[in-house]
Amino acid sequence: MAFYDPTTYRQQMRLPCDVVFALGAVLMALDFVLKLRALLRRLADEVRQ
Repeated sequence: MAFYDPTTYRQQMRLPCDVVFALGAVLMALDFVLKLRALLRRLADEVRQ
């Protein structure tokens, strides 16, 4: 019956939320990198002209 120990149960139920949160953070970081790369490319084109 150790599974129903409140501390262990809370820790196990937190894992799915942490995984979703981490995936969201990776997606947000990827979005930032792609948008920053496009912005830097546009700025470089303006400097060349």
